[in-house]
Amino acid sequence: MTNSGNLPDNFTFPFVLKACSRLFDLKMGFQFHSQVIRLGLFMDIYIGSSLVYLYTSCGEIGLARIVFEGIEIKNVVTWNVMISGCVRNGKFVKEALKYFQEMRVECAEDMFDEFSLVSVSSACANMGTLVLGKWVHGLVFKTGFCEVVPLGNALVDMYGKCGNLDDACKVFEQMCVRDIVSWSTMIDVLGMHGFGRRAIEVFIQMERAGIVPDDTAFTSLLCACSHAGLLHEGREWFKRLSCDYGFTPKIQHYGCMVDLLGKAGQLKEAYELITEMPVQPDAATWRSMFGACLYHGDFNLAKIAASKLMLFDLDDSGDTVILSNLYSKLRRWDDVERIRRGTMKYPGKVDDHTSCPPCECDCSSSDNILSSSLGLMNSSLADCGKHDPEMNQELEKDMIDLLKEEISLQRNVTNDNIEHTKASILEARKTSSQYQKEDEKCTAGMETCEEAREKAEAELRAERKQSELWESRAREHGWRDLRRTSL
Repeated sequence: MTNSGNLPDNFTFPFVLKACSRLFDLKMGFQFHSQVIRLGLFMDIYIGSSLVYLYTSCGEIGLARIVFEGIEIKNVVTWNVMISGCVRNGKFVKEALKYFQEMRVECAEDMFDEFSLVSVSSACANMGTLVLGKWVHGLVFKTGFCEVVPLGNALVDMYGKCGNLDDACKVFEQMCVRDIVSWSTMIDVLGMHGFGRRAIEVFIQMERAGIVPDDTAFTSLLCACSHAGLLHEGREWFKRLSCDYGFTPKIQHYGCMVDLLGKAGQLKEAYELITEMPVQPDAATWRSMFGACLYHGDFNLAKIAASKLMLFDLDDSGDTVILSNLYSKLRRWDDVERIRRGTMKYPGKVDDHTSCPPCECDCSSSDNILSSSLGLMNSSLADCGKHDPEMNQELEKDMIDLLKEEISLQRNVTNDNIEHTKASILEARKTSSQYQKEDEKCTAGMETCEEAREKAEAELRAERKQSELWESRAREHGWRDLRRTSL
């Protein structure tokens, strides 16, 4: 296109930037970004949204933030791309909630859509904040998105990860339409809470409902069997995966089986499965094997698993600590020293040069990119705020302000309801007062009747005594008993 003399416009760049995002080609994306700046199209909202999506897809949240803040007029798509990008990267879920708050404050109250709520619900699930999750669920009811299937799936996942299994089941049962993701999510939630047999029942119900299971559903099912310790059922379903359903087991299926066999103490079978499976085992598979060997005390297999695990880049400090402790017990000090050298902490300041610690936004690499000949922007990501110790407090304060705002938005309606309630209470009090007066009259009448009855009974007793007295005196004077005479 450019070789023929035709310049790209604002309709061209969103497509090519999306292609770079799909390929995770950050270098090519930089080149297109530089062309956008040279052609003066950097203010276009669609190009800006595409650039934000590119950088978030490639893990460059700092660059995405700079581009996002440079967009003067943002629509719902722009906000959704930034929020979902933070959630997808996993370590920026707090910032996703913060952006959602800014979206509702700076823009219209109802500007967000179902995609916004899906991203925010996923953020709450990753953080495990049930209170905010319920608040998002309230927004779902308020906006009328209850029948949106992806949003229902996100709510089921959120309640499950926040530990509220009952509400997760309620949301799942109330869904009018369920897709394969809905069933897989419910199976995964049940397995997460240790209800493996219920997860199997839901899997069978899914088949009866006409939903054909996919490899993700089988992964959730095998994970449920692993969490619940259902060794026999896990073996059976793993066998049916290929025999009955025609799927070729993937690395995640083998990983679930290794984890299941390891927890059950079947270490040799787990090791044979790893060595015989047609796919290359990853670090997670060897990590499961290594942990199971340590738990059951098989240090021979643990050494084998540790040696395989050392071939991977150990970004997880927990792996290095466990490996270091194992080699210490085996008195392999060279390996201990090698592992510990690989986990040395970065100094804070050396020779008046600050050393930025490794972070999620990869500050050092971003600075090099920004200072390169691409000429994208003359900025630094040192102010990205990721290492700000007050970020958590600010986020909590912002979320409290957001909840206060939510309350203030409903204050007028609440005041009307209060006035209506007060009027109803006043009317009820008047009616109650009338009933109370009638009740007092009835009570007074009953008391009068009771007094008259007691008085009549007293007079009757007095007359009986008087009659008995006259009868006694008559007998003393020799009067005959007329009743005996008649006999």
